[in-house]
Amino acid sequence: TMRDFPEGIRSVVLDSAYPLQTSLIIDVPANMDRAFDTLFAGCAADTVCDEAYPNLEETFYATVAQLDETQPLIEVSDFFKGERYEAVATGDILVASLFQALYSAEIIPALPKMIYDTAAGDFQLLSLLTSNAISQQEFISHAMNTSVQCHEEVIFDTPEDADAAVAPFPQLVDYFGDTTLDFALCDLWDAGSAADVENEPVSSDIPTLVLAGEYDPITPPAFGLLAAETLPNSYYFEFPGLGHGVSVSGDCPQGMTLAFIDDPVTAPDDGCIADLGAPAFEVPLAEGEAAEITFV
Repeated sequence: TMRDFPEGIRSVVLDSAYPLQTSLIIDVPANMDRAFDTLFAGCAADTVCDEAYPNLEETFYATVAQLDETQPLIEVSDFFKGERYEAVATGDILVASLFQALYSAEIIPALPKMIYDTAAGDFQLLSLLTSNAISQQEFISHAMNTSVQCHEEVIFDTPEDADAAVAPFPQLVDYFGDTTLDFALCDLWDAGSAADVENEPVSSDIPTLVLAGEYDPITPPAFGLLAAETLPNSYYFEFPGLGHGVSVSGDCPQGMTLAFIDDPVTAPDDGCIADLGAPAFEVPLAEGEAAEITFV
């Protein structure tokens, strides 16, 4: 829209940017691995989290393998339909649940506990996160998503590109499985092919605020920086401890977004970012310690 219909656009907010020149299919393995590493490193850098959940990365991938072997049943729910199911908890379920949970700043602090609980055979948090992912499908039009991705994204890649993208991450190869399926689906879907310009950077002088979350698993900070490179009147900010959709993830990014909308030719005050810090990871309570519960 900035490129094709700039008339009348006063300013733009790109929250968790997805630049045209990137490839969602090809970049997903690297983006997933980066987000997982950010979580593992974040816990390791937190003395309390590291003491409660040491060797988090090794525990996670060992648990993925354990679930593939044991395949326990867990109970999941579709919150919107009010239905409950039994599901097989494979390693793919754990990988998918972690990936999806990293979108949310509210869920990120509980993820080390979820991994350790699952490793110990306590599937309560895994069931909850899986249920959340199932329920979110109510908000997704898979037909529209397929039409857009096939027309504007998959057409610029090849199955060989997809295989090469997964290869550097052997711990995720089983999760991504047959990388040719997206291309086979697009062949059947017949959504047509976008022009080459739809795979090129967007250049624009429109004042733009570009926001990125440190833990975002799908549109990482590098995507935001890439988008900003060809937007000379842009302001880029990365928010520690946050995932996807940062503009609505707290007072700091929301306040900066509103300030930019009020005055898009002035960089918003980013002093509040320094106060955000790392996630407050949940850890087991010490013996005799009472939980503090806040009702919002």
